[in-house]
Amino acid sequence: MVYEKLILLLNLGEYERPVKFLIIFLIYVYFALSLRKLAQKTKTKEQEWAWIPILNLYLLSKIAKAPWWSFLVFFLSLFFSLVGLLVNIGISIWWGFSIAERLKKPSWLGIFMGIPILNLILLGYFAWSK
Repeated sequence: MVYEKLILLLNLGEYERPVKFLIIFLIYVYFALSLRKLAQKTKTKEQEWAWIPILNLYLLSKIAKAPWWSFLVFFLSLFFSLVGLLVNIGISIWWGFSIAERLKKPSWLGIFMGIPILNLILLGYFAWSK
């Protein structure tokens, strides 16, 4: 992953684990804050779910106004290798299209929900743009 390359570049030695933890923690906080703000923007009721693992993904599907089964397929496909990954990418893009349309943004931006790192940037853009 990106943070592993960063740690190799920095050659942190014994501080590697705390730095990994800090990076993952900061990404999680950013994701939760973006999701909560997005839920507020779309007037989705369960805003506090942004901080709870697994429920935060269900909240994302609710923000996209996707059917409940899309979350179930997304979650269950985590347990399969390549096929599961492709299913997750497809559902993420679908949710991205739906969220972009709800926010009156160009729907093609939803494609970026299937690309790591860019999906986090896109969530922030959706959450904090006007």
